[in-house]
Amino acid sequence: MSISGADYERRPSLLTTSNGAGRKRRPPKRIQQMILKRNGSLCAYCDAYLLPAEYTWDHITPYAYLGANPDNNWALACRRCNSRKGSLVFASAADARDYLSRTAA
Repeated sequence: MSISGADYERRPSLLTTSNGAGRKRRPPKRIQQMILKRNGSLCAYCDAYLLPAEYTWDHITPYAYLGANPDNNWALACRRCNSRKGSLVFASAADARDYLSRTAA
């Protein structure tokens, strides 16, 4: 499927189609605050301390599989862990953490 000029808008480092595909997804502020209160500013997978500018919000089960953003499907992750995990599916965050620690480069 090709994207015509009327179907997308250019943004800095992000191409977004009119249906929202490619959009950076984040949990609602209330969920972000709940996760930060529960885990502090630590990556869910490697325990690295993150500054607010370093936060990435990971879908524990990838959005592509769910097609939705349930409140309990979010984790705070560093950019490295989030990109390494990608769209892999794990039974739990602990399984993802174990996999990422074993495959660390």
